[in-house]
Amino acid sequence: MTDSATRPMVLRLKQCHTFQLCGVAEGLNYLHSKTVVHADLHPGTILIHNDGQPCLTDFCFSPTMCAAIRWCAPELIPPQEDVEGFNPRLTWACDIFSFGNVILQVLSNRLPYYNIGREWHVLIPMRNHRPERPPRLSDVHWEFIRSCWGSEPSLRPTAGEVHQSLLALCNE
Repeated sequence: MTDSATRPMVLRLKQCHTFQLCGVAEGLNYLHSKTVVHADLHPGTILIHNDGQPCLTDFCFSPTMCAAIRWCAPELIPPQEDVEGFNPRLTWACDIFSFGNVILQVLSNRLPYYNIGREWHVLIPMRNHRPERPPRLSDVHWEFIRSCWGSEPSLRPTAGEVHQSLLALCNE
């Protein structure tokens, strides 16, 4: 896989077919099975190989940092009243939340929180609010995305469950 062969495909990920989302979920499941948290999952860290297979890149090795704010899990955002004492922990559930936002972007062709222009302004509503439902998104897809956004991280599906659910959606 060469950089020149994959870079243009990154820009087209938003038009990706559901089967490629299944491949991303499969890759995420593999990472989690090896006790690796990706920690920075967003369309820019998903490359598409020449054969159409997705490839997860740019794993973040910091135990507490997520660089792509629009895809970041809310439990990683410090509360305004205790920024200094805040000590977040990256978990597999953080990856699942981010993947929910990747799915939203792919299916809606819009950034999460598209109506908020500045990156850092996204932090304000993010703690308590999720992106708006796109008008043409089916109930099934919307509920699936919402399950990835569970307000309690321990209630979010695992990467394996996400992969199985996407496979089922692909076969409908």
